[in-house]
Amino acid sequence: MVREMPARVGDRSVDVDLPAGAVHWVGAQEHSGHNVGDTPTHSIFVELKEPAPATGGSTVLGPL
Repeated sequence: MVREMPARVGDRSVDVDLPAGAVHWVGAQEHSGHNVGDTPTHSIFVELKEPAPATGGSTVLGPL
C-alpha cells in the first residue's frame, strides 16, 4: 500500500491511498504529493500527444 498525502490542486487537497500495482487515469492537472508511507514509490507518467476532446468538465483531483 502506498499512501500519498496530500495531493493538492490550488486550495484543494485529498489523501490518496493506492494498493501496490494500482493503475489509474488522472486527467490533466498540476499537482504535488508527498509519500508518507513506509514503502518507496515509483510512478510512470504518460502524456498523450493529441489534445483531449473539448468538454465543459471541471478539474479532477486524485485518481479516478
